[in-house]
Amino acid sequence: MRASRSVSAAVCAVLAASAVARGAQTASQPARRDADIRVMSFNVRLGGDGVDELLTHVYGRWFKPRVRSLRDTRNYWRTRRDIVFDVIRRHEPDLIGLQEANRAQLDDIHAALPYYGELGVGRFGDKLGEYCAILYRLDRFSVAEHGTFWFSQTPEVAGSMYREQKVPRTCTWARLHDRKGKQAFYLFNVHFSSEHQGAREQSARLLAERVAGRSHPEPVVLMGDFNAVEDNPVVLRLTGGPPPQRTQTATAAGPSPRLVDAFRAIHPDANRIGTYHDFSGRRNGPKVDYIFVTPDVTILDADILHDSRSGQYPSDHFPVTAVLRLPESAKP
Repeated sequence: MRASRSVSAAVCAVLAASAVARGAQTASQPARRDADIRVMSFNVRLGGDGVDELLTHVYGRWFKPRVRSLRDTRNYWRTRRDIVFDVIRRHEPDLIGLQEANRAQLDDIHAALPYYGELGVGRFGDKLGEYCAILYRLDRFSVAEHGTFWFSQTPEVAGSMYREQKVPRTCTWARLHDRKGKQAFYLFNVHFSSEHQGAREQSARLLAERVAGRSHPEPVVLMGDFNAVEDNPVVLRLTGGPPPQRTQTATAAGPSPRLVDAFRAIHPDANRIGTYHDFSGRRNGPKVDYIFVTPDVTILDADILHDSRSGQYPSDHFPVTAVLRLPESAKP
């Protein structure tokens, strides 16, 4: 996880004011309803159980230092997976966007939490590599459409990537029907490049195009690890914030979906907002994990979770959550 650590105070003020303006429907804090949706974005940190050799083969020399870090016994997947399960059980999300989970980790999660369905494929296609998986409550949602695309010049080609990237990056998306609220909406789950700002900017452009090109004009929930802080052109592109003075790619220009950062809509003045902490628990790191929504979605609550057990954290990222209410117009 690499991202620019500096956040301009002026830009943050503009972002906060913009989020409050666009998320003004949060101010009255209406009473919760049974049909409200709790969502979670959770980078669970890639686990190495039984796949070190495969990962080294797939990623090459660049990945070898990370494979060694995966053997860190304190933060090995086996030692923290029960904490991951507990976080999910405790906060009871209806929808989860996972990043960095491999097939073995997903199988463990399914064994512990069998009431979630799963959508997504590995970044190299089929079951190979990390997933941007969507988990959804089987007793609440039905899947109308879903798919995965790759952040590249050929988004439908499995394993493809922009030339600046070292590994493929994906987006898993779905159009879901909520049986409780009898509403339909889109969910996108992403993990942007950690290696190159230009690749992130191109990914944001493609993502904005996909959001704009959805086949039904229904609400959107976008979540993931964007490897970008709040004043990064990537985030400004998605929220419609002030245009950055300089970007690394000519393709950064284009329309914005003008999404609302759920956390900032509820906590416009918060400053200890880090979501990446490298298993340290520090809260002043970079905020790179987000839940965004279209302005027609009411944001009832949002949080960054700092759950731990005896000083051990479930991941090197804090999960982020939001409680959302879809508009009546979302009924299909």
